[in-house]
This record gives sequence, C-alpha cells and structure tokens, in this order.
Amino acid sequence: MRRHIVFAILFACLTAVAQTTDTVSIVVERDEQLGTIAERYFKRPAYVNWPEVAKLNNLKSAPYTIYPGMVLRLPVRLLAAQSSPAKWLAVTGNVRIVSPGSSQSSVAVQGTLVAEGTRVIVGADSSALLELPDGSQVKLLTGSQFILEESRYYRGYSRNGNSENYSGTKAFSGLMRLIQGAVETRATTATDRAKPLRIQTPTTVVGVRGTDFRVTHGFDSANNAGDAVTRSEVVQGLVSAELDERRKTQVPGGFGVRLDPKVMQIPTPVALLEAPTLQNWAVKQNTLALEFPALPSVQSGRAVTGYRVQMATDEAMSQVLYSQRFASGQSIRIPTQQDGAYYLTVRGADEQGLEGKDAKMAVSVDARPQPPLLQAPRNGEKLVQGSDVTLLWAKPQGATGYIVEIQDNTQKRTQYSVENTQYDLRNLSSGSYSWRIAAQMKTGPDVIKTGAWTAQQTFTVLTKLDPPDGKVDDNYRVLHLRWTDQQVKEYEVQISRSAGFEITANDSDLVTNVVTKPELDIPDAAAGKYFVRYRMIEENGFVSGWSGTMEIDVPKDWRTLWFFLWAAIAL
Repeated sequence: MRRHIVFAILFACLTAVAQTTDTVSIVVERDEQLGTIAERYFKRPAYVNWPEVAKLNNLKSAPYTIYPGMVLRLPVRLLAAQSSPAKWLAVTGNVRIVSPGSSQSSVAVQGTLVAEGTRVIVGADSSALLELPDGSQVKLLTGSQFILEESRYYRGYSRNGNSENYSGTKAFSGLMRLIQGAVETRATTATDRAKPLRIQTPTTVVGVRGTDFRVTHGFDSANNAGDAVTRSEVVQGLVSAELDERRKTQVPGGFGVRLDPKVMQIPTPVALLEAPTLQNWAVKQNTLALEFPALPSVQSGRAVTGYRVQMATDEAMSQVLYSQRFASGQSIRIPTQQDGAYYLTVRGADEQGLEGKDAKMAVSVDARPQPPLLQAPRNGEKLVQGSDVTLLWAKPQGATGYIVEIQDNTQKRTQYSVENTQYDLRNLSSGSYSWRIAAQMKTGPDVIKTGAWTAQQTFTVLTKLDPPDGKVDDNYRVLHLRWTDQQVKEYEVQISRSAGFEITANDSDLVTNVVTKPELDIPDAAAGKYFVRYRMIEENGFVSGWSGTMEIDVPKDWRTLWFFLWAAIAL
C-alpha cells in the first residue's frame, strides 16, 4: 500500500513562535526523490531550495541522499500556498470592506467570504465576527480598522497528481493587521498550523498557537493620551508578544502586557484585574438608556482607572452593539434602540490601561413606547371661554395609538382612546384643566402595549382674557421647542425631514443645534413633516444616546398657531 506524506506541525513549545524559520515536517515515501518532493511542495525547483533544506536538517555527510521513512523539516516560506477566504459569522451595525484592487467600499454581509487583502472599517456602535478557515474567530470592535493580510493553506499533493487526495493534514497560516482599534481573538488549538496565528499592529506582533486573547492599538484617552501603544491581554493560553527581535516576551493566561515602542525595556507581564462585582446592577429596566451605579476605583487593593462595558444582543457576545470605557466612580448609562434582552460584559482597567477579566450579566429593557412630546396648549396657557381647545402632540417612533387623560374643572378624570396626534375639546366652561398622554404600540397580532404617561400639563379657561403686557411679538413663524431640564452641560438637538436623519444634498434637510438650555427656537419652518430627537452632553464629556424620534406635522396655515413642545421623557 502506498504510504502518503504526513504533515506534522512542530510546535511543542511556544518558543517556536519566535523562530525566524517556521517549518513543517514530512515523512519520505518509498521511491521518493528530490524532484518529486520539490514538485509536490516547493514553489521553485529542488536544486534552488535543497541546500537550505539540507542545512536545516543537518544533512552534512550526504546532503542529497534521502530514504523512505526519513523525516524532513521544510521551511514554510519555500512551500507553495493556496489562498483560502475567511467568512463573516456576524455583522452588526455599520461595517464596510474594501476588496483587494478596489478603491470603493461596500457593506459587509453576514455569511459572505472575505479574501486576503481585504480592508475592514468598523463604524461606531458596530462590530463584526470573522471566522478563519482553521476555525479561529476574530471579533472586531467599534472604531477598528483591520486588514486580512494572510489566510492560506500549505498543502502536500499526492504523488499520482489526484487533486482530491491531499497527502496529510492542511497546514494553515493566518496574519491580520490591526491598524487601530481592538480585536478579541479565539484561536483554535489545531495542530496543523504552518505558522502561528498572528495579530500585527504598527508597532507589535502578537503570535499564538491556540488561546483566547485581546489586542488593542491606538490612542487611549484614559491612559497616556498621545501614545500609540499596543496592549495585549491573554484570557487563556499563552501568547508571544514582540516589538522587535530583542524586545519580546511571553504572556500566559490571566496576564497582560503594554508594549510601547519608545520604551527600551519590554515590561514584565502583570496579572489581570479580577472580574468586578455587579450584584447591585438592576437586571430589569424601563428607561431608554440602561442605568447602572458607578464602580469603585480600587479593587482588591489595586487601582482601577476605568471599566470597559460591552453590550450585545446574544449571550455569546458575537453581535456587540456597544463598547465604551467609563471612568471609575462614573455612573454608567448605555443607550438602547429597542426593548428586549441584552447581554453585558464588564471588566476593569488598571493603571497601564490593561483590561481584566469579564463579569457577565443579562438585562431586559421595557421602555417603549416612550411618552410623546406635548405641543399645544403650552403648560399654564390661558384660553378664553367658548373657544375650542385642540390638544396636540408629536408621534413617538412605533406608536399606533394613544390614551388621552383629561382632568376637568371638577377634578373628574376621563380617558379617551385616540388614533391620531390630536384631540379636540369644545365649549369648555371656565376653570382649570390638566391633561397627559400615553402612547400605545402593537407588539403582536392582538397585543397592545401602553407606555408611560407624559408629565401632566395644565391650562386655564377664563371668561375673558386680559390684554398682554407690552408689545405683541409678531414673529409668529418661530417653532419653539422645549423639553425637561436634565441638569447637564448642553443638549444636541436634530431637526430633520427624514425619519432616519440622513445627510442629503440639501443641507436644510438636517439641522443640528447645540444649546445649553432645554429649549430651542426654529425660525421660518416651512409646512410639512419634521422629525425631532435630542441627546445630552454631560460635564465629564459623556454623551447619552438619542431620544426616540418624534414626528411633527406643520400645516400650511400654521402661522396662526404657536407650537410649544414640552418633553416629559427622561433618557
């Protein structure tokens, strides 16, 4: 029976990561000659490569003599390789790719293949999970830029030339270049790698042969701002990290290292911080943003500069929606886009910026539909007896109906079901009135969910109105917006013609304003449909998520109206 050459990848210890020559080993078959070995393995003829092979295998006395059963080590760089694409296992948010030879980007799509040389750009609040041909997985986090430099197999073909019969196990080699950002890698423990799986940054190479580890490169505002350093944290296994041939170290599981090219001596790896305790964090919340108490600045006697919080839609954390570093002692708020279950990982960062072990928890959000913005009448407005009063409000995203509650001048409360965004009150007698709105939305064929009430608003009906003091303002084309004061540094408010708040060729279709008070005047608003949202910016620089989108219809004859929007929602 013909025996086939068997690949036996030699990596008994991790020091092989640092070797300048990666090798595979073959077993010589019966009647095998140098020419047939070169044909099956080498990129060039045997006479070109064999002197190097003979020296590597210490064949001093008879460098051109081989025999059946002989074990030969072959340098990987001399072997013929075949490119093999990776695949997107998950794509969340805005992830774009630039294919080799192209200058145009396209959207990454789950399930599609990723060729060698592909550049990946991960947008804000986005992530992607890439599976390499050997089964290893690489998670790219928000703000990362990444190039799949090498994804290929080194194969040995059978002697009869049958392409369906490869002789031995495939030997894989993977190299990824992290330009900036962060990746989390779970490398398989396969024994058929031609080279270690490597993550290369502009200053560092991290190589492994089977482990879970993280690599971050770029500017870090929490530590050493302005220094483009690389950090590697090993969750499990063993990693070789090097700046150059002289400055390199091995990092075992549970340890991390910060690599700065400006430092002459590579530091000793340090133990990672233990997972923080989250027992005081609420697992059920009814606000648009998840809210959690601050975490301590000291943990088991060690200083903690901040905490990395990640949120995903799946327990395996393959679809990460959010990744943010919070300072120690800072309250944590995480915006959500819809109700449902979310999964969090939280880990502390030490004084070097190295992030520790993960604490995990699941949390559920039940905050929608949110209360609508109330338009008219404005709170405290005085109206003349006998005039009709029209209650107006903005439409929250996803709302399909509303409950209107009115308290009349006898303190009687009455509720009405309404489908549109207004309700008319006619022939009201004099007295004080109050009103509030709760939005409704369909969550199933026969299921209606009612959201929280707005803050209660009041108006007064008088037998006659006193004349106003001073000059009447004739600038009746101003749209005045007002919302609840959240006691923050400033607010960013967007007014758009598009529900998606897209930027178009017409700059006036999306207007962004930053104000220090919870109000904004929009002059000369044309008739039509508008969409409004806002977010808060705190003194420490934290930016909240956007409020839900509110929809406003401005009629053609709106000049006869004043629109006063009052927001009863809190992010």
